[in-house]
Amino acid sequence: MSVLRTIAMFSYLFGYMIIHYGVLRRAEKAAAAGDTALVEQLVRTHIPHWSRKILKITGVSLSVEGLENIPKDGPCVFVANHRSYYDIPLLLAGLDQPYGLLAKEELAKIPLLNRWMKLLGCVFVLRDDMRAAIEALNEATAVVEQGKSFIIFPEGTRYKGEEGGIGEFKGGAFRIAVKTGAPVVPVAITGARALFENRGNRCTPGTVHIVCCPPSRPRGWAGQNKSSCRTQCARPFWPSCEPHREGKGKTQWQVTAMNVTSTHRTWPHGRKSSIPGGSAGPTGGIIT
Repeated sequence: MSVLRTIAMFSYLFGYMIIHYGVLRRAEKAAAAGDTALVEQLVRTHIPHWSRKILKITGVSLSVEGLENIPKDGPCVFVANHRSYYDIPLLLAGLDQPYGLLAKEELAKIPLLNRWMKLLGCVFVLRDDMRAAIEALNEATAVVEQGKSFIIFPEGTRYKGEEGGIGEFKGGAFRIAVKTGAPVVPVAITGARALFENRGNRCTPGTVHIVCCPPSRPRGWAGQNKSSCRTQCARPFWPSCEPHREGKGKTQWQVTAMNVTSTHRTWPHGRKSSIPGGSAGPTGGIIT
């Protein structure tokens, strides 16, 4: 069954992009014409839909808590632990909307996927190239300065240890935060590795929990050493990455691909929420 799920997942992953090629071209033409509103509309509609369907096909149940911690008054830098190839569709499906992320150069060579990623605002970086890594971080910084939030995996590669642990954080995330003044929102993902890597790279049903922790403001970080800044970024993960246990009073968003339900929570300003429904480079933060 896991083999069939894996075949179905890859068939859908590329099949969706082929079937919706017309949407991709429409978005690219809108981008070329400077119609950012239409680009965002198409990206926010199709990318989460595509991601949730991948989870549904492979039998993944996703719960997300802490979406109220995502700042509403400006961009932020999402700092997520990296455990699995699944982390990308999990975040695209689970956060309040899809965001661009720092990705390895190899993903820029995958037809169709690379074009959607560019529309999303992803930044590609060549591994093990100091100059390219710095340029990529500068591009990511420019994205945040334009008012768009951004995702980075500061461990720089998928952590292969036991569930509940995290790898060493590289410096890229806090550099972006210091330069832009944007808050850092730690995002803890648990259970993702059991969906694929721990099963011989075969898609396996399972449950994943995402916790968006309260944001940390970078005020004063510029005068601290790198080790201190990294510790501040990593600290929220220590309790959040432990095996998840349901607690009283927690708001859970159950994501089942096409069907997303949420508990209503009042956002700031009285608005209620509801979700519509390989290796590290020199500066770190590269997806593998």
